[in-house]
Amino acid sequence: MACVTCRKPRYKRLVDSLFPVNPADSNPVNTDLEKLIFLARSSPDHLDRIGEYLEYWLRRSVVRERHGHIQVAVKITERLISHCDSQQVKLLADSYLNMIRIVLESNTRDLQIFATNSFVAFSNHEEENTPYHRQYDFLIDRFAILACTSEQQESHLQIRVSGLKALKGLLAKMRREQELQLTIWEPDHLSKIVSAFLFNMQDQASEIQPVELDELALEAKGGLQELVRLAGLGHIDDVMRPIMRHFDASLTWTGHRHFTEKVFLCAMEAMQKQDRYKVLQGLVNHLDADVSIKEGVLTTLSNCVAMGADGSVGPFVLEVFQTLIRHLRTMCQSSSDSDLASFQAATVRAMGEFARVLPDYQKPDILILINDHIAPPQANSSVENQRLTGAILKCLRAVADTYRPSVLEMGYAEPLFLSLLKVLRFSDPGFQLDVAHIWHRLIDRHQNKGKIPFTTTWERLEDLGLSLGTVSQSFIDQVATTLHAYLCEHAQILSTSLENLKAFYQLLSLLLLECGSAIVSDATSYLSRLQDTALTNTALTVRHRVALHAIVAGLAHLLVRVCPSSKLEEGVGAVVSLRRSLGPYLLPDVFFAEQSLELSVSNVDVPEDLLFRFIGGSPLRVRSLAKRDGSVSGGIDVSVSLSQIMDVASQDTPHSFEQVTFESLNLKDEPLSENALQNDTASELSWNEKVFRAAHADVGSQQVQDIVNSTGSREDMREGRSHSIYEMELPKLY
Repeated sequence: MACVTCRKPRYKRLVDSLFPVNPADSNPVNTDLEKLIFLARSSPDHLDRIGEYLEYWLRRSVVRERHGHIQVAVKITERLISHCDSQQVKLLADSYLNMIRIVLESNTRDLQIFATNSFVAFSNHEEENTPYHRQYDFLIDRFAILACTSEQQESHLQIRVSGLKALKGLLAKMRREQELQLTIWEPDHLSKIVSAFLFNMQDQASEIQPVELDELALEAKGGLQELVRLAGLGHIDDVMRPIMRHFDASLTWTGHRHFTEKVFLCAMEAMQKQDRYKVLQGLVNHLDADVSIKEGVLTTLSNCVAMGADGSVGPFVLEVFQTLIRHLRTMCQSSSDSDLASFQAATVRAMGEFARVLPDYQKPDILILINDHIAPPQANSSVENQRLTGAILKCLRAVADTYRPSVLEMGYAEPLFLSLLKVLRFSDPGFQLDVAHIWHRLIDRHQNKGKIPFTTTWERLEDLGLSLGTVSQSFIDQVATTLHAYLCEHAQILSTSLENLKAFYQLLSLLLLECGSAIVSDATSYLSRLQDTALTNTALTVRHRVALHAIVAGLAHLLVRVCPSSKLEEGVGAVVSLRRSLGPYLLPDVFFAEQSLELSVSNVDVPEDLLFRFIGGSPLRVRSLAKRDGSVSGGIDVSVSLSQIMDVASQDTPHSFEQVTFESLNLKDEPLSENALQNDTASELSWNEKVFRAAHADVGSQQVQDIVNSTGSREDMREGRSHSIYEMELPKLY
């Protein structure tokens, strides 16, 4: 026997001497271990054979259940690997991994924990030229099982923590060894790794102490973030798919929405800022999975969008809104009202949160995109279309709430302006409120909405804290005609509920305040048309017509404060005072203060003295109270009929002016005096002739060339047009 022993190679004799006599002893003999390390360093060609012989010792110890010798074999291999350089590690790595696999196959939990901790230490060693044939399939499977174990043992928590640490070590080794990454991206492997992390991040085991749960969750979070960092932009979709499948299977979307939010936020923390949108894109695409989880996915999307969409630009932005609208359309066509209400609320919130983090230059495109999905108003619209229209208006309102253009022209660029005008045509009261709110948010750049009074007793804008805006005259010239046409149409289909009427009044008031003096001329033209509608449109209800009169009164009172003019203020104040005494229901003070205005007659005849008079889009004057022909009763009935009022109005209101040329001015014999004009009321001259002669009285004594020389440029005339109208002295014609 001595002869046989002497024939053993020296490395085998050294390995044999390292194992203690007591099988329960788990520490190798240190004196002989140093000799083995010196042999391995001096003769690296022996490393692979030393590893094979240590693996032989471990297999024999497992069969004989010598747990101490099992740990000795693993520890010797660890020491050898720690003293090898990066090029020599691969000679021992295969034998070492086989030893770890054998130990993990045992049913002894202490040995399994020992093997996982040993692998964590091994994963920190770097290798060069890693063999392409090396596989980690078994280790991935076994570590995931350990991390998800639910056996009730004293070492229960320690087993799960060791499994998580081993998975993290495996990922760290994969990150350093690019050749081995193909193994981990297989769907089966990813599913096991992701499930292990999610299982430990979620609070499911009530028997574990809170401190221990925090330790598990911390390890699992670190592992998931390591996986996301390893995935990068190229494989992040491969990581998102098993996460969402796990939530689908465990019904987490509906039962534990806070946990889904926690997981996706954790993943985005590990990603670069410009890549985080991929998580949101995965959530949006997952809406196609199942109807029952759509609301939960949208809720998670809303809570994660602040981090994920920050800095997102490009086609992804439009894709998100397109997809959300598509699913909203599907739900409107196939779901009950209760399901639609919850899904609609989640969609609106998701759009609002997404729009909140986008830059302002993207929001007009988003508003146009959403608005283009609104079907035009139809008389016999289906229930599905009505539901879809209401839902899209809510989405449009949510995006508009986040838009704050610094310049009004920016908020109403031509494409967006034309797109928003068509929503003014809806007759549904609920739709009208949403439309009014959208316009309020886009117009009100100085937060004036909450300060607008529904009275005519205030005197100064400063007392109410109202601020005036500025806008270019070219912008007003561009949009005024189209805007007036749509607003007039909207006024005729306006709902007569108090809330809708107040919203319409606020819309017109905000236009006046934000546009300032640039819109005064156009505003008076619109107020004239609005008053004519209240007078002539007998198809409107009594309440509707009275409401329009009250709105005109409130806006006229605001108008003289926006652009102060003594004559205009005197005329408007006279009518307001008369209405306050004889027709208080025609003022916003009374009309908007009443919760329900009940009228006892089916028609309203407003006397001439209670009307505001406008000429050519500019305020002219109010008839003198002394010129009234009839008396006004204290109620709705008046002595002057509506037909008589309209006859007088048709005589007094001009429809066109004569074209005044230089030749016609020079052909006049002599200027007319002011006395001649005052005595001309009995003549049969038309209103146009009266105005022409009044103008000629001021300039008739001048030569045409002098008039031309004294006239400024067209731009100067345009800038001073609104002020000159109110300061000019017009003759008395009656």
